[in-house]
Amino acid sequence: MLNSAITATLIATVLALVGCVAHSQVQREHAGWSRTELEADLDTWLDWTRSTHPAFELAVEQDTFGRQVDRVRAQLRDEMGVSEVWHTFAQLNPYLDDAHMGLDLPAAVGGSEIWRVEIEDARAYIPAGNPDEEREEIIAVNGASVSDMIVRTLPLLRGESDSLRSRILELRFRELLALHLDGALPVEIRLQGTDGTERFVAHVSSTVGASETAPFDMLLVKSTAVMRIDTFERDYEAAFTAFLEESFERIESARATRLVIDLRGNGGGAHELSDRLLGYLTSERYTPMSAVRARVTEDNMGLIPGGEPGAVVAMPFAQWVEPVSPMGHLFDGEVIILVGPATYSQAIVFATIIQDFQLGSVAGEKTEGKANQTAQVQHFALPRTGFHVRAPLYVLTRASGEESGAGVMPDIVWSNADDRSFEWIVENLDRSSGEAVSTESSLRQ
Repeated sequence: MLNSAITATLIATVLALVGCVAHSQVQREHAGWSRTELEADLDTWLDWTRSTHPAFELAVEQDTFGRQVDRVRAQLRDEMGVSEVWHTFAQLNPYLDDAHMGLDLPAAVGGSEIWRVEIEDARAYIPAGNPDEEREEIIAVNGASVSDMIVRTLPLLRGESDSLRSRILELRFRELLALHLDGALPVEIRLQGTDGTERFVAHVSSTVGASETAPFDMLLVKSTAVMRIDTFERDYEAAFTAFLEESFERIESARATRLVIDLRGNGGGAHELSDRLLGYLTSERYTPMSAVRARVTEDNMGLIPGGEPGAVVAMPFAQWVEPVSPMGHLFDGEVIILVGPATYSQAIVFATIIQDFQLGSVAGEKTEGKANQTAQVQHFALPRTGFHVRAPLYVLTRASGEESGAGVMPDIVWSNADDRSFEWIVENLDRSSGEAVSTESSLRQ
């Protein structure tokens, strides 16, 4: 068992849940690699992953994975290009079944901006700027079909499901283009409106910039406050803090009796942000975990007594958090957390805390990401191709002690949860609440 000082230090390390986004630099000056070089990088990736992940043998079905490695190895040959090698190596990603583990898309060159796109049914769309506009589909880039790119690459991305992989692809759309255009910059982009009208542009103007509105908002529907939070990323910490303060002041002034927190599009981030939100929901202490399995490294060995580099330590571990509740704004009404297939990482941890400490109800569809998340993701560049791979150092067990590999199961299950509007959700909750009240009244009579 860890002593209190070591425990306090390990808390920050264990809960540094890393999101699903990372760049990788590829040695594109290579016209092609030899088969020997590619096999060496494949073996390096596998060896590094096995020596990093604390439970690789348990997390991945070894016989099935081994056969897939053999199939990948058999496809390697001399003078393969970047795209061909990536699509060959990436055939291992689906077998890893964890967005925190696997092969990243190579980084795009010529700018770091993110194109804001929506991926649906193997098609990419530019979101409409306002409700009066209609979105346009990105049909082709430099004459190459974007739908064909998505069909070929989406199944090979990191992640437990197509929903999670689509989310990654939305954030890394320029990397998808660079991979298929052999690193060339987009010069001719063909767009198509819903009426079939086409136009050609040199760049997509709908990009995510530093000044864009933060990805969270709040509205009031009757006596229900609906709060949409699409990320817990640390980059938004200051804006998120201000958003919560303003929102809970409005909730208190409006005397809202129910709070719905929409995490259906939240891919995770830092626990500091979700802890700040929990400070408005409870004054009682909580822990996101009951146990941890950790790989000991040179960096964390001082935090794990008796652990030597390379060893795996599994132990009961509760990280108790004493919430700091903002004066006068602690919400004491009904709390509903919305989740869906794309809810991931720290957003999943937040939902399990709500369930395990009965701070509210979880509604929607079961998450595709596991309720017991991995954490402290490490990154490694393969020495010959330059591809970046990732793997976690920690596997966490939720506070309830439930150890299954399933996602978070909602208390209130709705089919097609991602398509439900806020108005439908509030009406459904009102109707359910009314039915519950009527039943309780009849029982009392």
